[in-house]
Amino acid sequence: MLTVGSSRKPALELFPFISLFLCVIGVLAFLQNLLVMGDIGATEEEAAQPQIFQTAYRIEAMSDRIVLHPPDADLKEIYSSLNLEELAGLNSVQAGRERDSNSKGRTLFFEPTFDDLSLQLALNEISSLNLLAKEHGIEYEEFVLLSIHSGGSDTYHYLNRVLDVPTFKHIRSGLEIAPPDASADNTQ
Repeated sequence: MLTVGSSRKPALELFPFISLFLCVIGVLAFLQNLLVMGDIGATEEEAAQPQIFQTAYRIEAMSDRIVLHPPDADLKEIYSSLNLEELAGLNSVQAGRERDSNSKGRTLFFEPTFDDLSLQLALNEISSLNLLAKEHGIEYEEFVLLSIHSGGSDTYHYLNRVLDVPTFKHIRSGLEIAPPDASADNTQ
């Protein structure tokens, strides 16, 4: 106890600060353990999900045209477990895609009043193939890869509007910017 005339300074106690500090550290350690245990469960769930083979259906957007490049996948081999009726429809899709890949894609000329049925048919093919694969448990999915060339912003925005229609909204899409010299190669 200090007296009035004493020369001793009062001692500073760190007990309240240290006890509060240790409580906070304990709570943080507990929360970290909960988060780590939650991540382990999510990783096991993700590992249990089948890996789906995804392939790109490339669509080039240029200032004056759209070029469709279907994937080179052998659909008859991928969908070999289908019945005869489903395989007949698949054969026509495969034949059309082979024709397009041999001719370096299907070119659609883009104009302000552009409303081409070929683009919608291609997107319907993608949608149908993905749905068919899902129904039969086939690990295959096609997505749209938009390749934007210099000056192709109007075409890109048009394609975005088409992909945003509820019929095609479930189709995954990606975006790539084409190198400047790529558009010169495709104009020939």
